[in-house]
Amino acid sequence: PGRLAGGDLAIALVEINGAPVAMAWLDLGLRFYGGTVGPLGTLFNVWTEPEYRRKGLARLAVEACLAHARERGVERVDLIATPMGVGLYARLGFVQNPHPSMRIELSDPPRPDPDAVRMAPRQTNSRS
Repeated sequence: PGRLAGGDLAIALVEINGAPVAMAWLDLGLRFYGGTVGPLGTLFNVWTEPEYRRKGLARLAVEACLAHARERGVERVDLIATPMGVGLYARLGFVQNPHPSMRIELSDPPRPDPDAVRMAPRQTNSRS
């Protein structure tokens, strides 16, 4: 009972009797990593209804996302794990990433003065 919708954002949804009980989201795209640009997936929003936890349903959703990524030639999938999910991800083959996760809350001050920043126009290579 895992269903996958396609596109740049794939969602694996597990339903029981028509009700969603677990899911995982996978963002697919070309990213720069390891000195090259290649297909990369980011797994996020892995969720299970509390009464359905510890029944393998999140695993079904994550495995569906990983299969979807493999079918599309994705070479690496990243995620940020909560303490609750670390064991599941380790059993699936994920390893600790040496790069720390960081976050910015955009609603929190201080914010830069928008008038102090200008975006440079995009440069194009034109050959005459």
